This record gives sequence, C-alpha cells and structure tokens, in this order.
Amino acid sequence: MLDHRFELPTSVPPGRVVFQFDNVGQAPHNVIMIPLADDLPPIEVQLRGSERRLVEPFAGIYDRGPGDSGSFAVDLAADHRYAIVCSLNAEDGQPHWVKGMATEFRTLPVPAETSTPPSRP
Repeated sequence: MLDHRFELPTSVPPGRVVFQFDNVGQAPHNVIMIPLADDLPPIEVQLRGSERRLVEPFAGIYDRGPGDSGSFAVDLAADHRYAIVCSLNAEDGQPHWVKGMATEFRTLPVPAETSTPPSRP
C-alpha cells in the first residue's frame, strides 16, 4: 500500500490465495476486498457514480499505520472480478478511494483439461 494506491496484479489464480499488504505510505490504510458481479461498472465508476449498487465486503485488513503490514487468505472463484479499496479518510476528509486507493482484478479462468485421444494399435 502506498499513499494513495495499491500495487496488485491485474489477474490472480483462482483458489486459496494469501494477500500480504505492507503499508509503505505515510498515512494509515485499510484493505477491503469486494466481489464484483460482471454487470457492475468498473470499481472507479461504481465508487464515484451517482447510481450505486450495494456490495458486501468479502475480506480485509483493519487499519494499519505506516510501516505495518497485514495479510488474509481467501478462496477466490475462477474467472471472477474482485475490488480492493481503502475506506479511511485523509486529513482533508476525502476517502482514500477517491484519491486512488481503489483497484480491481480478475481471477484467471480454470484451464480446460486437455485430453489426449487414445492411441490406436
């Protein structure tokens, strides 16, 4: 976690994943993971738009000060969207997600099993 962004890959394998976050910024931050339906707009649009849909947090890390870290393990569905946001407010009263601490990623699809046809004698 940096002031004010997350550094995450844009795709993650499905299944059990451990997320480790280190606060290398100067302000406290938290992490909230939210599953996103495919029909939701991108997280930036959802957070800033006037028409919002209710989403439920999935996992997260409570507030961490500068230099602190935290982790959590989650079971992620294949080919699914997830968002990561920081919900704390900056000194100016603006939420950190307004300042850029909101991102999303998609888990990779499950690879199709490749089968080899039986050999003929």
